[in-house]
Amino acid sequence: MPLRSLVSQTCEFINIQQKINSGKLRGLSVSALDYSNISTKTFFQGAGDIQVWDRPMHRSESCIIGVEHVMASTAIPLLFPPIKVGTGYFGDGCIRNQSPCSPAIYMGVDRFIAIGVRRRQDTWYSYYHSEDSAAPSITRILNVIFHSMMMDGIELDLQRIAQMNAQVELMAQHSKRKSKSRAVDFVWISPSIDCAKLASQKGSKLPNLVRYLLTGAGSLAEASELVSFLLFEPSYCQQLIEIGFTDGMKQKDQILRLLDTSQDSKNGAA
Repeated sequence: MPLRSLVSQTCEFINIQQKINSGKLRGLSVSALDYSNISTKTFFQGAGDIQVWDRPMHRSESCIIGVEHVMASTAIPLLFPPIKVGTGYFGDGCIRNQSPCSPAIYMGVDRFIAIGVRRRQDTWYSYYHSEDSAAPSITRILNVIFHSMMMDGIELDLQRIAQMNAQVELMAQHSKRKSKSRAVDFVWISPSIDCAKLASQKGSKLPNLVRYLLTGAGSLAEASELVSFLLFEPSYCQQLIEIGFTDGMKQKDQILRLLDTSQDSKNGAA
């Protein structure tokens, strides 16, 4: 598989433990869908004081991260075969994972940068609204199903974290000392363009068989989300990199604020 070869050749997994030992990295986690019990499993490699956590439909395992964990986390159901890790089989980590930020929080972060792949909208309606009154094709229905499975988790999780942060700030100081809750600061970077629309414009670059399967029950425009999951064409990937850099620079001040550790000492943080 080309992706496995690329990951194997370019990712030096041995450096993970070296960075942890040097104190430059606290930990790294990769989440995947466990087909045996239909739950999310987070594989993590990190500092010795990180505890294994178990929650409803979400559990963790301390291990040495390798190429199989990355492949499992990216194996989109139906489009790619399940990946064997240990004695189990796993698929894409977005499926059934409504709290994608939780592994970082369980591992002890007090701030993080979230990078989304869907253009942010003011309202749910403004993102999905379409003037097309025709009944949706099978391709469109599959497109919506994959969209909801793969992309909704991060937005809902960040909304919950923001609400919890607001509640923590409302606590009296003595209540904060008694409570285990803590505010977790974050910066959310999302694309300024619709990646799915951009991908649909380059649908002709897909392999003939894939293009045939997608258009057999609809059109490439209706399968835009599916196309964005499958398109690895160089010019498209380069555009995504350029868009990501531009969008990141737009939030440069917020990122620098988040990374400013001098504020910790002023606030008495450890």
